[in-house]
Amino acid sequence: MGQQNSDQIEGRIGQATGDVKEAVGSATGNAGLAREGAAEQVDGTMQEAVGDAEAKVGDALHDAGDVVGR
Repeated sequence: MGQQNSDQIEGRIGQATGDVKEAVGSATGNAGLAREGAAEQVDGTMQEAVGDAEAKVGDALHDAGDVVGR
């Protein structure tokens, strides 16, 4: 796999941000912040999965182009 696409990168950032928010919320007793962090982690995971799918489709199209070009 080549470079990462924006959905993969943003998804990982969302996961990390959510993880920090959840930890801070749990440590400070702020249940709302902890829930917000958990939700951001889920959103980030979904966005990363979209990026992974985009990358796989792009790789498949690239490979198909190589086959056609032979």
